[in-house]
Amino acid sequence: MELKTIIAVGLVLFILGGLIFLKIKSRKK
Repeated sequence: MELKTIIAVGLVLFILGGLIFLKIKSRKK
């Protein structure tokens, strides 16, 4: 795997993780 591919996958996982975290956080109000 190229470094660019690894960085791209990492960014996608980071964004998805952030969205899921926000959803869970908003539910716990």
